[in-house]
Amino acid sequence: MENTFKQTSENIQQIIISPKQILRRLLWAIFFLFLGHIAAFIEDYIRHSQSRMAKNIIRLFDFNLENNVPTWFSTLILFFAAILLLLIYLNKKSNNENGSFYWLILGLIFIFLSIDESVQIHEEVATILRPSLGKDSPGFLYWSWVVPYTIFVIVVVVFFTRFVLGLPAKTRTLFFISGGMFVFGALGLEFIEGHFYKLYGLDHIYNRILYCIEELLEMTGVTIFVYSLMDYMSANKIKISVTATT
Repeated sequence: MENTFKQTSENIQQIIISPKQILRRLLWAIFFLFLGHIAAFIEDYIRHSQSRMAKNIIRLFDFNLENNVPTWFSTLILFFAAILLLLIYLNKKSNNENGSFYWLILGLIFIFLSIDESVQIHEEVATILRPSLGKDSPGFLYWSWVVPYTIFVIVVVVFFTRFVLGLPAKTRTLFFISGGMFVFGALGLEFIEGHFYKLYGLDHIYNRILYCIEELLEMTGVTIFVYSLMDYMSANKIKISVTATT
């Protein structure tokens, strides 16, 4: 999957996608989203600006808000990872390779994560579970959805451990790095945020810093995962290309 542009015939041109190029572009996108969040933080928390421009910046780029640019970006890269996983699955299945169903299950998990990011399924789970935990439950469990999701993560880790250990060394390492970043950001920091929320409220500086770190870890983790999948596909000659007819 080198970054090339090929004239395959007189009327057909083919663009072959480069994993490293995609990685760089996604990382740049995360950087610019981070700058947007910093601008939103300054306008909201420091300047307390009420101008229309400031409100638009906050609405569009604050990492702790939903249905804005960072949310759409996270949804798209999760869905892109799901597509790559399903393409690998189809390739493995067509070649009758063992373990293809692991790629299918991973693809379905990432479809769920993409939907969850978009419509906030975990928030609905929290609404259902929070009353059952009681008012005296520790702050670490305030975002009560972390309980079933932690169980889910443990099951996933146990189920996929042998599969991941059997991957090529580079892919395996990238899986561990990206998975660790994503889980620590999406789940681990939620325990700490719940603790500080119960002590100080949502808008305290501690939580603002934490949810910024959380989103950066999630987006970067998924980006590294996308790169690992594309690199794996390149090494195994599973091609992704865009063909245009002129």
